[in-house]
Amino acid sequence: MIKTKITEMFGSEYPIICGAMMWLGVPELVAAVNNAGGIGTLTAAIFQTEEEFRGAIQRTRELTDKAFMVGVTILPSIAITDEHYKMYLRVCAEGQCRGWK
Repeated sequence: MIKTKITEMFGSEYPIICGAMMWLGVPELVAAVNNAGGIGTLTAAIFQTEEEFRGAIQRTRELTDKAFMVGVTILPSIAITDEHYKMYLRVCAEGQCRGWK
């Protein structure tokens, strides 16, 4: 295990972060990165409904017991509405996403 501020913050083995990648930041990739000792990022923008987003968070938790991140883009998009942004942040703030260790 490599000890850095990042590994201490997230409880990971390595200070390797897999950033949010459109269409690729799915629960299976997040869990694979986490279970290999890094930190995975679930990409919020690929989920169109609250049910899909909550389901993806739950699926990620089923696949790994380690901390992971959720990436919510701040870049303008025609596919992501203001309501999507509100939903992503609300779901995370309601406790669906826990803070780091």
